[in-house]
Amino acid sequence: MAADDLEWLGTWYGQQCNGKWEHQKGMLLEPFELRGRRGWRLRIDLCGTAAAGAGARHLAVCAMGGAWLRCTLNAQRFQGEGAEVEALIAVFRRWVDVQPPVLEAASAG
Repeated sequence: MAADDLEWLGTWYGQQCNGKWEHQKGMLLEPFELRGRRGWRLRIDLCGTAAAGAGARHLAVCAMGGAWLRCTLNAQRFQGEGAEVEALIAVFRRWVDVQPPVLEAASAG
């Protein structure tokens, strides 16, 4: 992962902080083990963020050499699990960077 992906995540996180989201929802990065595979889990609650309201998506990638990645996304949460934390952040960044913006409905006069 390029250093800018990690910096990007820090900036994105800071932009979502409003005094509530980061304490009630927020983001979690933790190591885990599943069926002998060790890796990382990244959870980002999307409620109350600029990325809320996304359609459900599922991505699973298996690569040689032990690198693996599985990400799910729904309107409320991004969750990724994989061998490399850098890849998880890159998937989230790519999704946020390419998703269409959520437009608020104009209020009737």
